[in-house]
Amino acid sequence: MRVSTSMIYNAGTTQLTKLQSALLKTQQQISADTRVLTPSDDPIAAARALDVKQRQALNTQYADNRTQAMNSLEQEETSLKSLTTMIQTLQTQVVEAGNASYDDTQRSYLATAMRGTLEEMFGVANTQDSSGNYLFSGYQVDTKPFTKTSTGATYSGDQGVRKMQVDTARQMVVNSSGQSVFENNAGSATFSIDSTAGTFSSGAVSSMSVSDAAAVTGHSYQVAFAVTGTGTAADPYVTTYSVTDSGVPVNDASGYPLTNVSYTRPQKIVFDGLSFTVSGTRTNGDTLTVSTVAAKDSNQSLFSTLTSLINQLETP
Repeated sequence: MRVSTSMIYNAGTTQLTKLQSALLKTQQQISADTRVLTPSDDPIAAARALDVKQRQALNTQYADNRTQAMNSLEQEETSLKSLTTMIQTLQTQVVEAGNASYDDTQRSYLATAMRGTLEEMFGVANTQDSSGNYLFSGYQVDTKPFTKTSTGATYSGDQGVRKMQVDTARQMVVNSSGQSVFENNAGSATFSIDSTAGTFSSGAVSSMSVSDAAAVTGHSYQVAFAVTGTGTAADPYVTTYSVTDSGVPVNDASGYPLTNVSYTRPQKIVFDGLSFTVSGTRTNGDTLTVSTVAAKDSNQSLFSTLTSLINQLETP
């Protein structure tokens, strides 16, 4: 095969073009500080690089989310610390209000101070973050959660708890609903006693207390007294009592049924977290009804509780 001069020139020109193109690409790689300029340079490396970039973007977003979550929780913590301080102040004022030497005017002064604290509490309950979102409105971040009423407050938010993705497998709670913080506070276990039959007089029942709030069931009990005997030396009177819950005998703290228990006045009666004393001479058929409210069933609104207390202090 004969090689012409033009073929030699063309081959040289082609090779120079290739070398210039390779040099240009090398210069571009140096300038960009990367080996893969286009996916066609190395499809596998390009796919890996894209995956790394996506993960970097996710990690950056997760870091931002963690910062936002921390800021939100810090703001909520600050608000709740402020609320705690207010409640402690109120507790002191309530104890002070119980001073028997105080007259209506002095109690009204305390009521006025408490109303000021109540307004501050509304400010805390309606706190907004830097974006204008309400902290304690659940998912309804644009809705003002609490509106003052004559009996306390109306809650306009929901019970939603917002979460933020802080890494690939973890979400962090960043708020508490106003329902759980301000409206759903566990009250105290309580009970009341009424004489439904017999000869009970004022003062026959005293020293009522809840000895174990966790044991209070919320049930209604009957304490029935029985008197046997003729009152003679050979057959003296014997007084006993029994405690039932819907007809079922109730056990004492040791697990023994309170059935036909000897009554010696004054008699301290203890069962299911309750304690009270019955005195006086009992007659056959005397019956007490003990109505209880368990702590879990007496949840209270902080605002309605405080409003009720203030109204009571303002009542002569």
